[in-house]
Amino acid sequence: MVQRAKVIGFKNGLAEIEVSRKAMCDGCHKMQCSGKCAMSGIMSSGKKMTAYAINKADAEIGDSVEVSTSDKEVLGAAAAVFILPLIMGLICYVTTTLLGLSSDICIISAVVGFIIVFPFLRIFERKMKNNEPRLTILRILSDDDNVISDDE
Repeated sequence: MVQRAKVIGFKNGLAEIEVSRKAMCDGCHKMQCSGKCAMSGIMSSGKKMTAYAINKADAEIGDSVEVSTSDKEVLGAAAAVFILPLIMGLICYVTTTLLGLSSDICIISAVVGFIIVFPFLRIFERKMKNNEPRLTILRILSDDDNVISDDE
């Protein structure tokens, strides 16, 4: 996945970058709602995030850069955040059903199973931040570079 970012500083030999969250609309095939659908509101496309990246392009503070991360890592993170809680909720529901507990208890256990995953994901995220950065600055962008496609 390739995104545009801005270098805002340096720390421990890494570039600190500011990235706008990618809008849900960027990949939407409809493009008819002009960003006013429920999903674009939920994903808050205008918010900024900071991260650290390996500076292969020798970018300086203030440079607009092209930043890349592997699709495998992006998909893995998405699966962990979106699918793992569902699987855990389903496991809890099936387990309590097989134990013959009431439907109310089964539903409550499914909700608890869904929610209990998130603290563990948070701990995992913090450990991953301590590892080598997963972002790489590929190149410094000129003023003419307006759009970055995910195919590059």
